[in-house]
Amino acid sequence: MTFENILPIALYLTIGAGMSGILYLSAKSKLSPVKTSAKRSRSESGNIFLAIFGAVAMVGLLSASVMTFMKGPLSTSIKLTKMNTAENQMALGAQVAVMASANQANSGDCDSDGTVEPLEWRAATTEPTPTNGGLVPMTIGINKKDPWGTEYGYCVWNYGSVTAPAGTCGSNMLQGAAITSYPVVAIISAGPDKTFTTTCRDFTVSDVNGNGTIDASEDPLVSKAAETDDDIITSFTYDEATGISGGLWSLKSGDPGTAVINKNIETTGVASLRGGLLLPDKSFVDCSDAANAGVMAKNGTTGIEICDGLGAWTAITGGGGDAEGFIDDTAAVCDASFAGKVRYNSSTTQPEFCNGTSWTPFALTSPTGTLIVLPASNYNMDIVGPCSGTECPYKYGPWVTFTASNVGLTATAAVSMPVITGANSTNFEMDAGLSTCDNGIALAPSGTAGSSCTIVVRAKANGNTSYSAQINVAAGPLTATVPLYGVSTGFTCGSGTLGWGGIVFGACTGAGGTEPGVNQFVIQEPGCQSTTFEPTCSGVPAADPAFSFAAQNFMPNGLNSSSGAQNDANLQGYYGSYPASEYCRNLVKGGYSD
Repeated sequence: MTFENILPIALYLTIGAGMSGILYLSAKSKLSPVKTSAKRSRSESGNIFLAIFGAVAMVGLLSASVMTFMKGPLSTSIKLTKMNTAENQMALGAQVAVMASANQANSGDCDSDGTVEPLEWRAATTEPTPTNGGLVPMTIGINKKDPWGTEYGYCVWNYGSVTAPAGTCGSNMLQGAAITSYPVVAIISAGPDKTFTTTCRDFTVSDVNGNGTIDASEDPLVSKAAETDDDIITSFTYDEATGISGGLWSLKSGDPGTAVINKNIETTGVASLRGGLLLPDKSFVDCSDAANAGVMAKNGTTGIEICDGLGAWTAITGGGGDAEGFIDDTAAVCDASFAGKVRYNSSTTQPEFCNGTSWTPFALTSPTGTLIVLPASNYNMDIVGPCSGTECPYKYGPWVTFTASNVGLTATAAVSMPVITGANSTNFEMDAGLSTCDNGIALAPSGTAGSSCTIVVRAKANGNTSYSAQINVAAGPLTATVPLYGVSTGFTCGSGTLGWGGIVFGACTGAGGTEPGVNQFVIQEPGCQSTTFEPTCSGVPAADPAFSFAAQNFMPNGLNSSSGAQNDANLQGYYGSYPASEYCRNLVKGGYSD
């Protein structure tokens, strides 16, 4: 068989990366039994070797292309993937660190300055760390190593009014500041070269450019040596930490154990409130707001109500609000249909039950006489001046009636004349004609006629001041005290006006003529005690305390001064302790001194 008789030969080369090439070698395809000459055409010789050389060249070219791809786009893709992984891990780690900080003792406020301190860094043994920093704490449940196998660096700062790590705050944190717009937590990856070039700085030394100010753009608290370095940094400011913690980094002023969360809280599971639930008074809830539908609140001290979002409140019956069958109706008739019902008698301030015939106090009522006064206090006995007509120089408040009652089962002893005592007793007066507790009567047992009497009192003032006193009521060994308080305003300033800690002497030249001016006298009210702090004044000049100087010449030559304050200082400094001078200097009256 001659060469021409050989069947067509095909060589298939399969090339990677989705490329395929076909090299087709052909001899004459004519088959003939006729004997042909052994001599071939010159153009048909050597083709098989050219094909082999071509295939080798194609494989070499393919290998070069693959190597270029692996060193170029593929390598870059792997590096970017690792960098993205590192950034995601660090962002997650920083958030976990922030949340873990608020779960520490004292809500994370280790120095009790009202701000949360982050978890301290972990000191390294042989591992590399950022300058002035450490490693991620083991207590944080995150990946501790970056995609290149190096442990993450970790820097934290102490913010608030106390910034130096000391006492309960350890040394593994940097000094922060009172402001909250700088980094508080930073997590750093050393990058592909596994070498940290990042530096973390104390706030006090971060003025690296030496211009005397802290500028976040020029003096960052955490930065790498150069932008070309491959360190990766993720940080949160204190303000950002407060946001991502859901408000747990916002502590209540004066109570660092309480976090202030200004957000609604919603749970799909069971809420376990081991410390109890404190409901607000319904006066703080806008029940006409549809968003408040279903909100529970206290209705004073008697129970719990639910808002319908349309302005109406519904009492919870049974175990929380108004108990079933418990009524507040002193006019209800007790008969067989009411037997077993319970009511609150607002007149006697006692619960009563219906026995089918009459309302009867519970046996818990004191078997002996018990004295109470309602209202139990009044802190709103205010007066608005000025006075007018014949009532001047005083302005009077409205009469207020207080009721003294016997809530016991036996009569009391005779009621003594009620008296008003206290620091400002002269600012209150009792109307003997309208009062019935001044007749020396004994109060009958609770629920019967004559078990109560009245005391009618009003406030008075002749200047801008505050006043407090108390009503003292006694019936034999039984006593009751009712605190009183009020504020008088609207009085104009003038000679003889009470106010500013005493009685104004002279014309008023301060603040547009509405108060005493500089170097004006305000003299003490008549009949004050010798105490220098809020003395009680009777208004009777004969009761004024008397003071004397031990030396007749109390202002020696050379010590006189045009300043009264300086003369006072000279007097005490030259002669030592003298009661009159010291009394004036230490006197505090109505919130004013000196």
